[in-house]
Amino acid sequence: MKKILLSALLGVAVLLPTTAAFAYAHGDTGEWYMQSSKTEIQGSLYLVNNNKPNVAQAKTYNVDENGKKVRVKIYATADGQTIEGSDRDATGYPTAYIKSSARKPDAWGSGHTTTPSPDPYEWLYIQVSDL
Repeated sequence: MKKILLSALLGVAVLLPTTAAFAYAHGDTGEWYMQSSKTEIQGSLYLVNNNKPNVAQAKTYNVDENGKKVRVKIYATADGQTIEGSDRDATGYPTAYIKSSARKPDAWGSGHTTTPSPDPYEWLYIQVSDL
């Protein structure tokens, strides 16, 4: 009986680190040099729970930490349209973080930039669509 219990505990102990490591595995990260503000940023977009795509989080980080604020926006879509109430944005330094929720999204998208930006069209975009 002790051997069976020990085997079961070891099996669980082996699985736990793997599960924890992939808790936020459904998403993507990218880096981009913002030419207009001369700042390298890192953006990420991840589902909070891999089994339930109704909550996602996005983050922008100023890799250079040069005093420039960063901005992040997040939105969910269904049938090619932004789901009402899912689009949010935040500004911060050196990190901007935002979380949002939506019912039955087909995809999540995020935008990452510096602010204020001399070029309003210079964004790093990330999408997670294999929900």
